[in-house]
Amino acid sequence: MTLREWMDERGLGHAQVGKALGVPRQTVHLWWQGKRRPQLFHALAMVELTQGAVPLESWLSQHDKLVLAGIRAGHDVA
Repeated sequence: MTLREWMDERGLGHAQVGKALGVPRQTVHLWWQGKRRPQLFHALAMVELTQGAVPLESWLSQHDKLVLAGIRAGHDVA
């Protein structure tokens, strides 16, 4: 699930989520739009806030998701 989906399902605004995460609403809006990715701390905080509904993997690029899938499949990375 994406941040956008999670927020929309719950009817939460950018300001509400920003307050919970300690960031301006504009920052949440950029994440929500997919124009920016959060730093690791905020991505982890979102996992906690959403009780795992928005996983860390949701912030990875398509390329990074493919690399991670290869590692999980046991492909040699060296």
